[in-house]
Amino acid sequence: MNKYLTLFIFLLFISACIEQKLITESVPPAVRSAFAARYPSVTDPQWSKEKEHGKLEYEAEWKSDGKEFEASFDSEGNFIEASQEKGK
Repeated sequence: MNKYLTLFIFLLFISACIEQKLITESVPPAVRSAFAARYPSVTDPQWSKEKEHGKLEYEAEWKSDGKEFEASFDSEGNFIEASQEKGK
C-alpha cells in the first residue's frame, strides 16, 4: 500500500511541474496587457503556464529574426524574466 501512495504522490508532483499549453483567451488579462506593453511588436505568442518554485507563471514564446524568445510573468502581470536563443 505504501508504494502505491509513494507512486501517486510522485505522479502528482510530476504533473504539477509539466508545462500546460494555453490559448490566448485563457491567459489572465493582466498578463496579456503586461506582455503587450513590454513587447508591442509581438502579435501572436504561444502561451503556456507552469509552476516554478511553487508559484504559477505564464510564459510567452515567439520567434523573430531567426531567434527564439521567451518571457515569463506572474498571475498579476508582473514581469519575471526573459530569454533569447538562436534559432535552428
